[in-house]
Amino acid sequence: MTDRERELDQVCGRLRQLSLSQRIRLLGGRNSWQTEAIPQLGIPALVFSDGPHGLRYQPSGHDSLREDGTEEATLFPTAGTLAASWDEELLALVGGAIATEALAQQVHVVLGPGVNLRRHPRGGRNFEYYSEDPLLSARLGAAWVRGCQERGVGVSLKHFAANNQEHRRMVYDAVVDPRALRELYLAAFEAIVRERQPETVMLAYNRLNGVPATGHRLLVERVLRGDWGFRGLAISDWGATVNRAEALAAGMDLEMPGSGGSLDFEVDQALRDGEITEREVDLAVARTSALALRLARQRSERVGDLPPPEQMYREHAALAVEAACRTAVLLKNEAPAEEGGRPPLPLAVGRPVCLLGALARRPHVQGGGSSHVRPRRQSTLLEALPRRLAAQVTYQPGYRLDGLLDEALLDEALEAAAAAVTAGAAVVLVLGLADADESEGYDRPSLELPAGQSLLLERLLEQGIRPIVLLQSGSVLLVPWLDRVPALLLLGLAGQGGGEAAARLLLGVNEPTGRLTETWPLAAEDLAADGSFAKAKLREPYRESFYVGYRYTETAKVPVRFPFGYGLGYGVPVELLGVEALTESGEAVPCVQLPALQGPEVADAAVLPFRVKVLNPNPGPAVAVVQTYLEPLDPDPDWPVPRLVLCDFARLQLAGESGAFVDLALGWRQLAAWNEGAGGWQALGGRWRLRLGRDVRDASEGPGPALEFAVEVLGETPPAPELPVPDWYREPVGQPQRWDFWFLLKRDGRERLLDEDDSVFSLETPLEELVPYALSARLFAWLARAVILLQAGILPFVNDAEARRRQPGLAMQLHAMREMPLRAFPLFSRGLTPRSWLAWIVRRAERGRQRRRR
Repeated sequence: MTDRERELDQVCGRLRQLSLSQRIRLLGGRNSWQTEAIPQLGIPALVFSDGPHGLRYQPSGHDSLREDGTEEATLFPTAGTLAASWDEELLALVGGAIATEALAQQVHVVLGPGVNLRRHPRGGRNFEYYSEDPLLSARLGAAWVRGCQERGVGVSLKHFAANNQEHRRMVYDAVVDPRALRELYLAAFEAIVRERQPETVMLAYNRLNGVPATGHRLLVERVLRGDWGFRGLAISDWGATVNRAEALAAGMDLEMPGSGGSLDFEVDQALRDGEITEREVDLAVARTSALALRLARQRSERVGDLPPPEQMYREHAALAVEAACRTAVLLKNEAPAEEGGRPPLPLAVGRPVCLLGALARRPHVQGGGSSHVRPRRQSTLLEALPRRLAAQVTYQPGYRLDGLLDEALLDEALEAAAAAVTAGAAVVLVLGLADADESEGYDRPSLELPAGQSLLLERLLEQGIRPIVLLQSGSVLLVPWLDRVPALLLLGLAGQGGGEAAARLLLGVNEPTGRLTETWPLAAEDLAADGSFAKAKLREPYRESFYVGYRYTETAKVPVRFPFGYGLGYGVPVELLGVEALTESGEAVPCVQLPALQGPEVADAAVLPFRVKVLNPNPGPAVAVVQTYLEPLDPDPDWPVPRLVLCDFARLQLAGESGAFVDLALGWRQLAAWNEGAGGWQALGGRWRLRLGRDVRDASEGPGPALEFAVEVLGETPPAPELPVPDWYREPVGQPQRWDFWFLLKRDGRERLLDEDDSVFSLETPLEELVPYALSARLFAWLARAVILLQAGILPFVNDAEARRRQPGLAMQLHAMREMPLRAFPLFSRGLTPRSWLAWIVRRAERGRQRRRR
């Protein structure tokens, strides 16, 4: 018996002193952030807090997006921006800093990291996710978990699984084929669970292949607990539970935030009907109680070692600035011919600057929704640049942050820029999105800049003014004007230190060393996922299968604006001089032969080591991010694979004019495919080539044999399925169509998953669909909206646009309310909206719809 099993048995023994109804009550939270304490048994409450990039702790236990009810905390760059560092140690430092603040604020579990893939750049929550690549997401997520849990604070790995859009997030059904599911959408979760054993895993809002994630027995019991050996607590996302009894039977332990006991009858009825057992109830409650005991003990052991608050926050503020510097990505830095070949960045010392853009004064440094942090301080470029620049800085906002056009602001900016150029000043223009443009709860409508910002840039260019452009955005923006500006620096969502970091980067105090973690296309329709992303009413078909991001653009040879892994520096690029595969004896060889493996051992099989020689030709220090990609040389048409797949990477700092060897490795999983028929992984026989580069396009079109070597897997590929692979998945070009995906699913007998079913309204129907058909639904929607606004301190008769202007976070709440299924309202209202009342509204709406059809 393991220590964890012994711990559960002891807690179960304590819990037997409680009645069955009392134990059922413990299956849900006491409020938004705490579980029920059991004082008579000495079991404390478990305290949660949002916090992927900083704590959003609310001592009252009430979940509100108003900052005045939230404790101040250090706001670090968001996960998507941190990932641009490709720096595992930085992620561990940030995770540890957040854990330290959690200890200080008596928080036991931080809700993060989010390791879902960026399936499409319009995803509203992309800023919370690391990458479009599962290996990069896994490595960075594991580092963050390590940093947090080593300090005695639990994490909640989320959102399990295939939670890749915000459109109808509580009801949509992600239809994913078996290979894409295992090779992409579960891969980061698997790696982190196997390597780091997070204390909790959060089950997502959406359905997966027809089954709610909270009630998905195959996903939770067989895969998470069985195949991967997860020993922790499975919790629901807040309000995600569809049926509490079914979720319990499927392996979910804790429902958050809980219904105030109003839904306990579901469990009680399921017990009487024999659908679940009392043992399942006890085990779920024991896991929650055991975790509360363990984390409370760990906190008491570590809290005495905490530094004084002012020292702690001062150190974390410095780390936030350093993180923002390391994650900035230099996308362009080319000098016009008339400037004698000197790159525009860094800015010349003593040269005056004309700073344009409202975002320089009110920066966009984090996304909206549940991860929104109340920072202790916030640096801005407008404040930081004059402190560091030994010259004059003039400023004009140029545009409104609410997206409305303002000709007066535009004209003032153009006049200031023209005068600055005449005086020999540099023009720096800050562009990007506003806080309400990137948020949990809804997806971005497009990848374009707000109209007022685009107009300002266009007018500047028409006047012959070529500004240095800084971008504040958590994901892709279209930059059709790239060829007309001399420099482009992506700051991402840089957190509270973003303004200070931007000033340092502009002046060359720090060098931007970040690399992109997603493909920047020329247009959204150039991505294979674009044809089906967030368009369905219920079923969301992942038609592109495993051709996500660069996996598609490199296979289909689609031109892109910036490739995955791309990023420049201020100096000459670090040179990759050669790669060598190593045998067990350490001998370098040109080609490695490996025996084929199959079955469960592929997941944990040994790796093939190799090393790369790197040289920094610059007189000063430089950063290299070495990326290695695997290419099939003779792919089997029955088991197609992307042309290039990231298989390892390393970030290293090099002293001036120095070289080093970088140790990397190839894992078996990169040589394998998921075989649903065999129920496991199988290495694909044949020849492969490892290619190195500074980004995926560089690896694809690199200098040649010195940066590659061959790998041959000896053995046969898995037998071909009975039905052939549709042509699009062998040679993907353009958008996959419905029939391509239908035939792909049919190979595994899953084509029925594409059938739409909205025959009758139910408690799963979003509120917005019921409103047109019943007065009761309209009244309920008005009441729900009024409660949200009143909680925000705004009168209900204020329109949505004005409410969002006053508090940008309300955009997420109002949108989520309209798309929320009725069964979720008892959870968010703590049982104040009875299901019987909601069922009556559904019946009235269904009658109204039937009358209209007649």
